[in-house]
Amino acid sequence: MIAGLPEKTHLTFDFVITLVGEEMWPGEHLSWCCNNFDIYMKIRDDAGPASVLEKICNARDTYMTDYMKSKGRTDIDQMKYRGYERQKLSAIHLGSSDISDNYSHDDSKIVWMFAAVAFLILTLACINFINLSTAKSANRAKEVGLRKVVGSQKIHLIGQFCPSPFFLALFL
Repeated sequence: MIAGLPEKTHLTFDFVITLVGEEMWPGEHLSWCCNNFDIYMKIRDDAGPASVLEKICNARDTYMTDYMKSKGRTDIDQMKYRGYERQKLSAIHLGSSDISDNYSHDDSKIVWMFAAVAFLILTLACINFINLSTAKSANRAKEVGLRKVVGSQKIHLIGQFCPSPFFLALFL
C-alpha cells in the first residue's frame, strides 16, 4: 500500500510504475496539450491549497500559451476551459461524478435516495405498529380493568405494558 493513501478511496491497483523515460509517441512528455493521464497530487501540509491551484493555473497560462503559439494554434482561448479543481482524495468516490477517469465512482444522490426509501419504510412500519397496538388496546382495557379490581398498583400496570412494545420491536 502506498504510504498516506486513505483507506476510503476510489483508487484500486495491484502495482504502481513510473513512466519516466517512457513515451507513447515521440515528444509526448514535452507536450503541454497531452492529457493522457490522471494526475493526483499530495501537497505539503504547510502549502495552501488555493496558492497551489493558483500556481498550476499560472503555469498553464504561461507554458501552454507558448506551446500552442509555437505549434501555430489559433484556439488559445480554449485554455480558459481547461480548469483545475482541488478535492480530497477520500472525497472523490461519492463526491465527484464529473471526474472522467477509469475508476468507478458512486453518486451521493443515490445513497441519499436509498436513505430516503429506508426512512419511508421505517415510518410505514412505525405507523403499522401503532395501528396494531391501538387495535389491541380494547382487549388490554379489559385486562387493566380486571387488574385494578383485583388491586394492582399503577406501577405494576406500567411495568407490564410498557416493555412489551420495546421487546417486540427489538426482536422483530
